[in-house]
Amino acid sequence: MAEIVVDPRSGSFKDWTDRYRAENEYIKALGEYKLNEAKASLEKANAAKKWKEVELWTILIKQLDRDFKRFNNAQMTLTKKISQMQVRSRNASLLLKGARMDGTALSNAWRAYTMFERNVLDGGDDSLFDMMVPAMARRANNFVNNVATVSKPDETPSDVENAVQFMAWLKEKKYVAVKGSPAQRFIVKLFKAINQVPAEAVQEMRDRIESIRKGTYDAWNPKGLLGASSDAAKKIEEAKPKG
Repeated sequence: MAEIVVDPRSGSFKDWTDRYRAENEYIKALGEYKLNEAKASLEKANAAKKWKEVELWTILIKQLDRDFKRFNNAQMTLTKKISQMQVRSRNASLLLKGARMDGTALSNAWRAYTMFERNVLDGGDDSLFDMMVPAMARRANNFVNNVATVSKPDETPSDVENAVQFMAWLKEKKYVAVKGSPAQRFIVKLFKAINQVPAEAVQEMRDRIESIRKGTYDAWNPKGLLGASSDAAKKIEEAKPKG
């Protein structure tokens, strides 16, 4: 059976944690880069005794200082999200263990899994609906009843066709897939599919961070910072050194 490598700190959905971590790094890098670029431009204007530019760069730096404080506040929020995501990822990973667990652990596992599934669906990705439940994974001997241990599990109903329906049915029945069973193999594939969804967003953030480090990123946008109709923004745009 295909294996999922579970980071004990991050759980099965490591890429979801990486998404927030990359966003956190991007916010920090962007804020520092904008501020440093503006300060360097101010120094050049001072050295050249271009007092109009000095005045305008000073306006921008004050705005950037305020922005950077907001960046720091956003970082604190994202750091909390990363921590929460790691806990939820570890909890969701319990569904892969193929063994009974106490009621609280099972409840936490399903709550965490449901959040990751909802993230995928809310983002407009419908690929989970294309994952059809294999015939072998539908048989009753794939499951154990986590609550009524003497009760024989049911076969998967015929109207449960795809991964989303399958997981909802397992949750309702409080079933756990038997270790090594076709059902557990299918759930492993499902977890991999969910984990891969944020990969594009993570790569985009990393590309932005790399361009910032190389100095190829547009460090500042006065219209975005001050508003397109702002007189200061227009003047800064006009005063921006060429080349």
